Amino acid sequence: WRSANASKSDRKVRMCMFNNTLLDYTTPFLDQVAEEINADNTTNTSTVHSFIYSKYMEAFNRRPPRLGNNFDYDGMFENIRDASDNQINLFFDEYFILDEGQDFPPDFYKIIGEGWRKNREVFCPTILADENQKLSEGLNSSIQEIKDSLGVMAEIVAGEFGEESLTKNYRNPREVALFANNFFDHTTAQPPDPPEKVSGSNPIYENFDKFEDMMQKIIGFCNNHPQESIGILIPLMKSSTPRKRIAEYLRDNGNSELKERLQTYGKPQAPDINHSPVFDDNQITVLTKQSSKGLEFDHVFLPHIESIELDEHLNVVKRGLYVLCTRARQKL
Repeated sequence: WRSANASKSDRKVRMCMFNNTLLDYTTPFLDQVAEEINADNTTNTSTVHSFIYSKYMEAFNRRPPRLGNNFDYDGMFENIRDASDNQINLFFDEYFILDEGQDFPPDFYKIIGEGWRKNREVFCPTILADENQKLSEGLNSSIQEIKDSLGVMAEIVAGEFGEESLTKNYRNPREVALFANNFFDHTTAQPPDPPEKVSGSNPIYENFDKFEDMMQKIIGFCNNHPQESIGILIPLMKSSTPRKRIAEYLRDNGNSELKERLQTYGKPQAPDINHSPVFDDNQITVLTKQSSKGLEFDHVFLPHIESIELDEHLNVVKRGLYVLCTRARQKL
């Protein structure tokens, strides 16, 4: 909605997402929402990684500095602070909307704040963040860290434009929302208000002696719900191998209709399965915890929760379960 309304004022709009699955899920809605408010969709969509890489190349004609596998945001900030007006105009030339803002480090927001300070007539950031959905430590930001890193611009926007707390849960039925709230990390905020709508089905826990028994249960459910979307989301820290194993079992043991609905995403790849997810009405999607952020499905399975390690990062585990449980629109 924010993107569509910005498009209505003939702005160039950039909407950035955390990962490709969320980007693929969200992008088709942009035309639909723009049409509802009679706007032309002028939104460019990309992951933050792609945005930073392409804009830095365009402005400085070289690759962004890196520290290991991650961008060196501190080094980037120094270059942007000393950049020419032309370089600033090339880098920060769009109305900027960021989703899942909690998933980026504080140093990233120093860059956003600097672009805002130097080119605020064009580069106007909207940041949406939920710090209870931080899935890792060290690479994320709290709301306060985002404000601190934006600097004085955060004070200006809070005073001049306003800051909104979105407190209503619109996705889950009441039974799922109340269950998910058990995993809410209360260190910084309160959970969203549970909705009034009910599904008539409480979340279900089932224990199986064998992997095959669990998978046959999932296959039976998929067969009995041919017109609805099903997410099979792996809640483990190391989830790539079980994701592949579950996807391949469904491929090898499901009927032809199930195989047509089946998709996954990530490495290692599972042969003969769609690895470029589309989010139609009745897909069966097998994803890691990291890839499922921001998505939603009619029904959600969380296999292997008995293997979650409850170590010193208990709040990370809780937040991960909160994120995964709240993907369900009907049953969990």
